[in-house]
Amino acid sequence: MPGIVAPPDIEAGVIEYLVGRSAVTSLAGNVGWRIKAPWPCLRVVRVGGTTDEILRVDDALIQVEAWGNPDDTSSAQRIALARLLAVAEAELLGIPGRVTGTAVFTRARVLNRGQWAPDDSTEQQRYFSRLTVAAHAV
Repeated sequence: MPGIVAPPDIEAGVIEYLVGRSAVTSLAGNVGWRIKAPWPCLRVVRVGGTTDEILRVDDALIQVEAWGNPDDTSSAQRIALARLLAVAEAELLGIPGRVTGTAVFTRARVLNRGQWAPDDSTEQQRYFSRLTVAAHAV
């Protein structure tokens, strides 16, 4: 039986992939794990998923969030956030076959598309989508 292999860092790989896509970076001021300026901000977080018993294949549930400037409540910003998220989703569907950092990506599928969900406490504008992204270690 093969030894245990460290799981791929799917979040880091997805962020690296999105940062390398000019269609995304031309619309987003920041792409990463944190919600911060410059706006709009595209945040990627793992919210679930499964890993096989020997950590060779990871099937992550990823949430991609488009956050707007907290001082802007305009409909123009809301439209821009929806567009940014749609572009990020489309780009992520092209990740299978890509190698980034510790991961070889094998599948991406959108589960929830473009949900409007402003922050509960601040009302900062936000859209999010959830995708499953599968990868195995390099």
